[in-house]
Amino acid sequence: MLQIKKTFKDKSPIIYVVGTPIGNLSDFSPRAVETLKTVTKIYCEDTRTSKNC
Repeated sequence: MLQIKKTFKDKSPIIYVVGTPIGNLSDFSPRAVETLKTVTKIYCEDTRTSKNC
């Protein structure tokens, strides 16, 4: 289970940056999964529109 640090218990916004595995989703760490389960919003890059051709 994700433990919240004492310094993070205020109401200030927090940004978590989670690296995602390329190709094999089983390479996702348990910590990354727990972090994504606890957040209210997830923003991600869409490589179909962001890569430079």
